[in-house]
Amino acid sequence: MPKKSSKNLPIYEYDKKVNGQTRYYIRPRVNGKQTTYRVDGNGNMWLGHEGYQQACSYYGEISSKKDTLSYDPYVKFTSVIAMCLEEEKKKCKYSTYRNIKTDIKNHIIPFFEKYRLKDLNTQVFLAWHNYIEDKGLSYKYRNKQHLWLCKICDYGINYYGISHNYERMLGTFKKTVEEKEKICTKEEHIRYITLNQFNDFISHIDDMMWNTFFTFLFYTGMREGETLALLWKDIDLVNKKISVTKTLSREIVDGKKKSTSTKTGETRVVDISDTLMAQLQRYFKIINPKQEDYVFGGNEPLALTTIDRYKHRYFRLCNVPEITIHEFRHSHVSMLINEAVKKNIEMNSFFIMMSERMGHTIQVMQKTYMHLFPDTQKPIMDLLNGL
Repeated sequence: MPKKSSKNLPIYEYDKKVNGQTRYYIRPRVNGKQTTYRVDGNGNMWLGHEGYQQACSYYGEISSKKDTLSYDPYVKFTSVIAMCLEEEKKKCKYSTYRNIKTDIKNHIIPFFEKYRLKDLNTQVFLAWHNYIEDKGLSYKYRNKQHLWLCKICDYGINYYGISHNYERMLGTFKKTVEEKEKICTKEEHIRYITLNQFNDFISHIDDMMWNTFFTFLFYTGMREGETLALLWKDIDLVNKKISVTKTLSREIVDGKKKSTSTKTGETRVVDISDTLMAQLQRYFKIINPKQEDYVFGGNEPLALTTIDRYKHRYFRLCNVPEITIHEFRHSHVSMLINEAVKKNIEMNSFFIMMSERMGHTIQVMQKTYMHLFPDTQKPIMDLLNGL
């Protein structure tokens, strides 16, 4: 299928070249329908770099005639948002779409619901930036909203005749002084509990299912959705391996929660430690499950609200600061970092091994957990001191 050659304009290129040059065509909306133009007004093909520029110019010439793109200045901007969301729904996993929809509903629609296409200009989008800044959102989350709005504006240009992507012109949000200082002072660290703290926590749980559930989280580092989607057939109790093939979505289909592919879209195998294996074998003998049963929940996976309620209850029984379910994942990595340091395992080798176990790229692992390694500059100092 021909690929699109522009982020903002519907300009495409053919797979096959003509005389060694890339050939382009455009697809504007004319009289409400998307129409393909393969040559310019004089019947010439668009070839090479010059042809690409001419195709952009010709598209601009057509789009300047607002009626060809069904441009209606009184259409509400929220109509563009709604149509863009419908397109995104077709392209991504439901859980991803749900998150996008929630972000847009909370941070974009409330501001833009009063605006029509004719009202859009740089000042409006600058006001939205101020609106977002006043919400006190994190730097990363502010720019997440910026990306959604850019995508909506691109959609408006392609299908509603909006003249400019004002949001892209304004650019991303910048870090506040406080955010810069937080990075400099390394205050923004992940939260986790140590092995000793976990042992204190787990010793207060006498229910076998909940004891196994929290032990499982701590000793595998698996994501919450991946853990809840596990069936007994996914666990090899002989070879001590877990096949992570799916995650549990919050989407309800025919009265049941739906499982989708993992966060990265890839499957992986997680080895089981002796401690966890012994726990799983005891748990298996007690409940005697079917292979199609959920590991935690039986016929139905555990509810997120139920998990939080029991977690809170058990943390109150011990002298350990409460963490989120996701922070059990951080705790797993921090525990292994601590052991890697004791055994002098080389840092880069550690991240390569852990990236596969955790279902992350090496870069994400390093960015998230590098600061937990002590004396990261010691090898550099050893080199300098050896001169």
